[in-house]
Amino acid sequence: MHAREDNLHCSISGNEGPWHDFLRFNRARFSIGLESFIPEKTLALGKYPNIERARSAPGRLEEIAKLLHSSRNELDLYWILFRPQGTMAEAKREIDSAVRFFRSFPGTAQIWPLGIFNNLQVMDGAEFNGHPAGVTEVPYALFWVWAQAMHTLRIMPRYQSGRWKWEDSIAWLTAARRYIDQLDRRTYLMDLKRGNIYQDVMTEGMRLPGLKIIDNRIFLADINGDRRAADAVG
Repeated sequence: MHAREDNLHCSISGNEGPWHDFLRFNRARFSIGLESFIPEKTLALGKYPNIERARSAPGRLEEIAKLLHSSRNELDLYWILFRPQGTMAEAKREIDSAVRFFRSFPGTAQIWPLGIFNNLQVMDGAEFNGHPAGVTEVPYALFWVWAQAMHTLRIMPRYQSGRWKWEDSIAWLTAARRYIDQLDRRTYLMDLKRGNIYQDVMTEGMRLPGLKIIDNRIFLADINGDRRAADAVG
């Protein structure tokens, strides 16, 4: 069942009895579009009409999760981690909030993988400011590339095969936070003349591509020096 969290909460409030009966005799999976644990972010994304409505969303979500947890039903959370105006500080705060929430309801609440990127795609030649970070915040851009690789190679295969569970959400969030901590301690090889930013390391068993920036446009570049971007701009 797909629902906005505020609409579902409104339905549940004052009608707990019928809902308890329904959930006791049925098994349901609810997909809720929370979008973000950060009120200011959900407001910026256009989820709510005002900040007061956004700030009360975590409380509403917790009440929904408690009801589903007690009845052993499940909750998939539509969560947009990345956005064009996002920052690494925002990502840290978001992931820490998500970990606390998911660990509060073991076996009940999990990430809905189809919503993590809100249809953002890695496109060669796309304007850099159309992606989750500006040129000045290299770690956030690298984190996005890492998350895209994890999404394609690890997350979606499990989800599509029906094996994506609560434990997988926690494992992915833990790996993401660990990777952010690594980025905080890492320096980057930057070739300002050619616009290359490389990160020649193995992470979670994957070797990630670097980023190539030409005329304020972002391209993926492998560690051997992919020439596609340079050729594309002549």
